[in-house]
Amino acid sequence: MHIIPKPTQITQIENGEIFALTSEQKISSQADCKHLAESLNAFIAEALAYRLAETQNPDEAAISIFIDKNLTHLEDGGYQITVSQDHIQLNAYQEPGLFYAIQTLKQIIHQAAQGDQCRIPALEIEDQPQYRYRGFMFDVGRHFFGKDEVMRLIDLAALHKLNIFHWHLTEDQGWRIEIEAFPRLTEIGAWRSATGKNKTPHGGFYTQEDVREVVRYAAERYIMVIPEIDMPGHIRSAIAAYPHLGCTGEENPVATRFGIHKDIACAGKESTYEFLEQVLDEIIDLFPGSVIHLGGDEAPKKRWKACPDCQAKIKNAGLEDEEGLQGYFTNRMVKYLREKGKRVQTWNESLYSEQLDPDVVVQFWMERGGAKRMVQAINSGRQTVVSEFFHTYLDYPYGMTPLRKTFRFDPILKGIHPENAGNILGIEAPLWTEFVRDQARIDYQVFPRLSAVAELAWSDPQEKDYADFKTRLATFCRLLDHYQVGYASLHSVDPNRWQAFWQIIGHITNIFK
Repeated sequence: MHIIPKPTQITQIENGEIFALTSEQKISSQADCKHLAESLNAFIAEALAYRLAETQNPDEAAISIFIDKNLTHLEDGGYQITVSQDHIQLNAYQEPGLFYAIQTLKQIIHQAAQGDQCRIPALEIEDQPQYRYRGFMFDVGRHFFGKDEVMRLIDLAALHKLNIFHWHLTEDQGWRIEIEAFPRLTEIGAWRSATGKNKTPHGGFYTQEDVREVVRYAAERYIMVIPEIDMPGHIRSAIAAYPHLGCTGEENPVATRFGIHKDIACAGKESTYEFLEQVLDEIIDLFPGSVIHLGGDEAPKKRWKACPDCQAKIKNAGLEDEEGLQGYFTNRMVKYLREKGKRVQTWNESLYSEQLDPDVVVQFWMERGGAKRMVQAINSGRQTVVSEFFHTYLDYPYGMTPLRKTFRFDPILKGIHPENAGNILGIEAPLWTEFVRDQARIDYQVFPRLSAVAELAWSDPQEKDYADFKTRLATFCRLLDHYQVGYASLHSVDPNRWQAFWQIIGHITNIFK
C-alpha cells in the first residue's frame, strides 16, 4: 500500500487473505466516536457509492473503530489498523489517533476500489507522528479568500494528518477579521484601491461568525487554528483605519504594493497598547486554542527613531535602542496574553532584542548569514517551529524549490545538539499570497509540496527515501484527483535546468501582472 505520510510500520500479511468491502456490511464505533465512523462512511459513499449500516454490536461489524487505553505508547496521535479476511479494526489511545487512522484507511480504500468493489489485502499498521506540531499557514492578508476556500484547505490539511492551521489574518494590504470594538478595521482596513499596477480594488473580511464556523470545522478535524495578528510591523491596514496607531498620526491608505512598509505601530504611546489589547480580547474569545501568533517580523525602525514618544519610551524603560523597544513591546503583549491563558508565537526576528520572554515559541523562517542565532536559541531551550523559507515556503516556483529539495530538508538545523532537538516542536509550511490570486494557483503551489512537508513532520526520518516517496505520491495524487485538487504535475516539480529557468521566468511574469 502507498500511504502518505509514510506509516511507522506497515506489514502486509502474506497469507493470501483478502478483505472484501461490500454494501451489506456494517460499521461499529464507541458512542463518543460516532462522528468518526460517520466521516469514514461518508468517504465510502463517495468512493464506492454505498454506505455501511451502523451497529452497536462490534461482533456484527466489518469495520470497528475504538479507543484502546492500553495503547499508551501511541498516546500522541498514534493508531493501529488491522485488516483480516473478515474485519478491519481501527484502534488508538485517543480520538485524534482514530481520525488519523481513518485518513490512512481512506487511502487504502481508494487504492483498492474498482468500481463498487473494494478488495484489501490483509495487513497491519502501527503508526505515530514524529512531531506534535504539523502545520500549514495560509496568508489571506495579501489576497482574500472566502471561508469555503479556507475550509477546503483545512480538509486537505487534515487528509495529510496535519494538526495546525496558522491563519495569517492581518497585513499591510488588508485587515481580514471583524473586531466589534473597532469597526473601521474592516470598513476601511479590509479594502485596498489597487494591487500594484492592477487598479482593480480588492478586499474582504471574515465576520466573527465566519471565524467561529471555521474554528469549529477545524476542531472537528483535530486541527487547532492559530490566528496571526501581526505587530508591530505589517499593520498599515490598521493604521489606515485608525491613524493614531502610527507614530506620525498621518492618514495613509491601505497599502497597494507588497513588501516592507515603514509605517508600523507606535510603541511609545500607551494608546497603542490599549488598542491592541482590546483587539486581542476579541481574538481570545474567537479562538479557543492555546496559541496566538503576534508576527513580529520585518518591522523597520525608521519611524520609531524619529518619534518623540518612542524615544521617550526607550529612555524611560531603560532600553538600549529600537530593537530593545520591539522586545519591550512584544513582552508586554506576551504578558497580557499569558494572563488570559494564551501562549505567544512569533517569527524569529523577535529574538533580535535579546530579551524575548522565554515562554514565546519562535517560528524560524530566515536569518541573515544562516541560522546561528536560531540554533543558539534552540540550544538554550527555546521552543521552536521550523519554517525555513527556501525549503518549506509554498509560494516559490518549483524551479527555485523543487519537490526533492523540500523532501530532503532536515528540520534539525546544523549545530543543534542532539539533546536539544526536542525543542523543535515541529514543522510548518507557509503559503504567502502576494502572487497567489485564485484557487487554481493555490492548488498548484501547495500540492504536492504539502505532501512532502507532511511526511517530514510525521514520518521516521531514518526511513526517508525520495524514490519511494515519488512512487507513493503518484498513487496519492489519484486521491487528490478525487478531491478535485489541481496539483502541479509530477514531471514539473523537479525541473531540469532549462525547465527551472522558464518556471522562474513565469513566476516573475506572474509578479508583474
